[in-house]
Amino acid sequence: MSIEFDLHLEKGNFSAHLIHSIPLIGATAIFGPSGCGKTTFLKTLAGLESGGVGFLKIGERVLQDSSSGIFVPTHKREMGKVFQRPAVFPHLSVLGNIKYSFDRSATKKFSIDEVANLVGLDHLLERSIHTLSGGEKQRVGLAMAIISSPKILLLDEPFTGLDEESKAELFVYLEKLKKVCSIPIILVTHSLQEVAKLCDHLVLMENGSITASGELGPMIADLDYPQLNSSGFLSIINTTLESFDEEFQLSNLKFSGGSIWVPKKEGTVGDQLKVLIRAGDVSLTTTKASNSSILNIFEAEIKKINSVSPAQDIVEIEVGGISMLASITKKSSFHLSLEVGKKVFAQVKSVGVL
Repeated sequence: MSIEFDLHLEKGNFSAHLIHSIPLIGATAIFGPSGCGKTTFLKTLAGLESGGVGFLKIGERVLQDSSSGIFVPTHKREMGKVFQRPAVFPHLSVLGNIKYSFDRSATKKFSIDEVANLVGLDHLLERSIHTLSGGEKQRVGLAMAIISSPKILLLDEPFTGLDEESKAELFVYLEKLKKVCSIPIILVTHSLQEVAKLCDHLVLMENGSITASGELGPMIADLDYPQLNSSGFLSIINTTLESFDEEFQLSNLKFSGGSIWVPKKEGTVGDQLKVLIRAGDVSLTTTKASNSSILNIFEAEIKKINSVSPAQDIVEIEVGGISMLASITKKSSFHLSLEVGKKVFAQVKSVGVL
């Protein structure tokens, strides 16, 4: 299933024309700089923007068609919404807020206890909203959205203003939500770290238009999208937990390019894990080291070389059909005679894998 749209948006001096299709599988990030129209687009999907005209449908259900006069109101679009400031009622308890949404939901797929447990609020139900931290309030807003049994969950920069501990907790609950509830998520953000941790698909926006979209891993490691690299170069690899080395407290993860050893992670053999590798933690050699402290060494082929400063190159390599980035000095690039198509070996420190 997907969202398909052809929308013209007008809001003050801002205008946009968005034509695209977004898959409703896992989590999709709407990524771009501040002011490019991300939040306006999300509100248009939710039916909260009156300035949008055009066509919008989810699967076979048409939510908006200006040519036919169709406009399904917000409360009938079956979308859960969590914005930067959680829409909670300060005069109600945590339980009162969740129950408010539960009582108004036409489809009661989840119980209050199930949702409270899902987002870690089961021990806070009797608490007043005034006594909660920013992260806890955001989780109340998330619970209120989930309890309505939405077809899609819309998140507009939900991590803004949270401390690192609260962000980490919210990530855990959103990942749990993806697995347990199978509710597609559309996340608006300008943080590449948030995209990398949570999302599976990526939609790039710039100046009121969609410039590119696709599977997250290949896009984030593609040097043709410089707007993704403004906060650092990353590679993302989807892996399967293969085994544990109890003696040295390591986990062995499998992917199409081989095995990755990482510090031991809790989990079960067969679990699907997303690996993040910073380009600065990848080195290149033309011969495979036979006696090295680096455990992860992969055969690779150079696909692109981009100069990012007078002293630094970013090299896009392919490892088992997967794109990976390496950050090296121009001096190293010169002495290794690196060029597109050359076979090399990529070395990744286990302690550098996230």
